[in-house]
Amino acid sequence: MNQAIAARPTRLSRLPRFLRSLFGLALAPVIGGAVVFGAVGVIESSQGRIELLRMAGMGGYFGALFGAPAALLIGWPIHLLLLKLRWTHVAVYVGFGAVLGVLGFFAAASVYGGLGID
Repeated sequence: MNQAIAARPTRLSRLPRFLRSLFGLALAPVIGGAVVFGAVGVIESSQGRIELLRMAGMGGYFGALFGAPAALLIGWPIHLLLLKLRWTHVAVYVGFGAVLGVLGFFAAASVYGGLGID
């Protein structure tokens, strides 16, 4: 590879792999919740940017509250297993994430009284 276009190491890439994975798995649910709630804010609200920021902040809060513990207890061991197996392609992570998301949805639906389908 041409040295002129090779990526230079960043400050984050100098951290040990353990800390990078912990940081990523703790931050991912917060960002995911903010994006989802922000999208709902765009679709459902006509009150402008303040409402969008409020919805994104609320999504980040709920992502941290409910998603981060699940990501650390379930996602992190899976991530470390995938690293050990060298299955690091993005499609593998997307597939595992989709399966876990569907399982989580059905688990939450069974706890909270069904899917609402009559």
